[in-house]
Amino acid sequence: MLRISDDRIYIFVMFLILILLPLTSLSPVAAEEWVGQKFMEKQGAKYVLAGVEVPRDEITSKLFTVSETNGDWLCIGKAWVKKKNVIPLDKAEAYYSAFLKQYPQSKWAYKNRGLFWGSQNEYDRAIKDFDEAIQIDPKDGSAYHNRGVAWYLMGRYEEAITDYNKGIQIAPNDKGIYGARGMAWFKVKEYDLAIKDFTKAIQIDPEFDFAYRKRGQAYYMIGSNIKAIIDFTDAIQIDPFNEVSYFQRGLVLCDN
Repeated sequence: MLRISDDRIYIFVMFLILILLPLTSLSPVAAEEWVGQKFMEKQGAKYVLAGVEVPRDEITSKLFTVSETNGDWLCIGKAWVKKKNVIPLDKAEAYYSAFLKQYPQSKWAYKNRGLFWGSQNEYDRAIKDFDEAIQIDPKDGSAYHNRGVAWYLMGRYEEAITDYNKGIQIAPNDKGIYGARGMAWFKVKEYDLAIKDFTKAIQIDPEFDFAYRKRGQAYYMIGSNIKAIIDFTDAIQIDPFNEVSYFQRGLVLCDN
């Protein structure tokens, strides 16, 4: 009869533990590596919601934070994208630069690299990349929008408004550009013009809670507290988890 010593049994058991233990803990660790991290899209990325592909134009930001995972898919808020189609934020600049060396006329790569520079507060570099994208395609409304945001974040509101105007001429049904121009009008204390733009954004998308919230702020600045309260309440109904809307409504109610 073959007899196995206790030492050999012990060694065999320890071997199994060393092999199997990493496998049992792989999935949770992998999920944690994705959730909460910032990523940008790779070329050809597709976005899906409820099994239906979402147009790229409806993904308002190409720089996103993962909220949950499901197998090979990442949830980025309003849609899902496959892991293989994203690049970590800290590697995005190298990815887009390498892409541009191969495809120097890619407005997509210039725009995304510009968004990367904006995320790093490198607004001058961002503007240069958006300049390149506009030179390649002067009829790309999103490029003007993105460059306008860079101007806005630099505090150069007049330049931002000029770019938003061009963007709206090209894409008159883009709620995001109206919302962005409304914020610029607000900064230069043109509250009536800000209200007009936020109202237009709401007409395009009645579920655009951001526009309700910002229009409420503009109404508050001109003393229309009742209208401000109504807008903050509408924003809360659309997104009941946004604490900013509650806080702003509370401030107005304290003034009444």
